[in-house]
Amino acid sequence: MMNVSFTIEQYLNKLPFCVALVKDDELTSNHKIIFLNTRFNKELGWSLQDIPDKSTWFKVAFPDKDYQKVVTAQWELVIESVDENAEYVSMDVNIKSKFNGTHRYRVYCEVNEYLFDDYYMVFFSPLS
Repeated sequence: MMNVSFTIEQYLNKLPFCVALVKDDELTSNHKIIFLNTRFNKELGWSLQDIPDKSTWFKVAFPDKDYQKVVTAQWELVIESVDENAEYVSMDVNIKSKFNGTHRYRVYCEVNEYLFDDYYMVFFSPLS
């Protein structure tokens, strides 16, 4: 077997889609975003300074208040109704980028068992 050495950040930065790593916190639903991969910044333009947590993300990604309410309610419903054997949940949404308008993405979120204890990943796959 090959001896491979790399960091989690190096691996996530090589992925061909946007990734956010989020700290799970049982005390609040406003989870802290701790890492955004390079692709996230290139495609969507947002940095950790722009979106330090889930609430801020929903405000910048969905600036139309009515659409934000719909997405928030639908996302919470998807998360609450997840099957106990599911690894991911997903939802298609229109996301506003920082510089290039609005784009359609399928957003996947780890559920139930996380790859990294107490941290879950959110993946953004562009829809054409």
